[in-house]
Amino acid sequence: MPKIDDIITKVSEYPCSELISRQLQLANSDPLFDIEASSLCNLRCEFCPRETIEQNQTGNMSLETMKTVINWLPQKASVMISGLGEPLLNPDLPFLVSGIREKNIPVSLITNGTQLNEKRARELINAGITEIQISIPSIKPKRYQKMMEGADLDVVLKNIHNLKRNAPQELNIRLNIVIYQGNRDEIHGLIRYADSIKISPYIRRFHSRGGMRHHDFITDFNACGIFSSVTFV
Repeated sequence: MPKIDDIITKVSEYPCSELISRQLQLANSDPLFDIEASSLCNLRCEFCPRETIEQNQTGNMSLETMKTVINWLPQKASVMISGLGEPLLNPDLPFLVSGIREKNIPVSLITNGTQLNEKRARELINAGITEIQISIPSIKPKRYQKMMEGADLDVVLKNIHNLKRNAPQELNIRLNIVIYQGNRDEIHGLIRYADSIKISPYIRRFHSRGGMRHHDFITDFNACGIFSSVTFV
């Protein structure tokens, strides 16, 4: 596996023409829809921009809105349930997943893992979820608690192990690793942890999603494809 620092260096050195070409390739691929099932969150993460983004209101997506979104989605699409909230705070999330899967559209979920208990995991599995990504920026308890205020690392790791034990073979489980200055020294340790429990690491560059964070949170990886390849709902 290439070292993450080598990948960052390589991409940072791409000429502008190469970056534009790759962005156009993303824009012309099958659409990816990022759906915010809930704008509520039970944590306060130091790298999350939600506190700096002006939101008119927060809450859970209603069943009526879910039905509208399901009907509106094109057949050749893929869906990421994420946004700036914690999706599992919406009790109707399985309805959304099930409705999208009925259109044969793959559905991936990004969660902080705190609410992914056995009951909620079973509901998602029964709804046909195709991928679950659990965000863990550190496996050092004190650092993790500082990064993700309000979370308990032991609870999240227990939830991951229970999910792994109960998941069908076709369910893709990933460890979602956001890279920023606060955890770059842990990247290889996180990858090793993912390998040790036989789940895939998924490395993401820190992204402000249009919000503002202190410059210390920005990495030296300057390429960004999120807005050219994703439609936000």
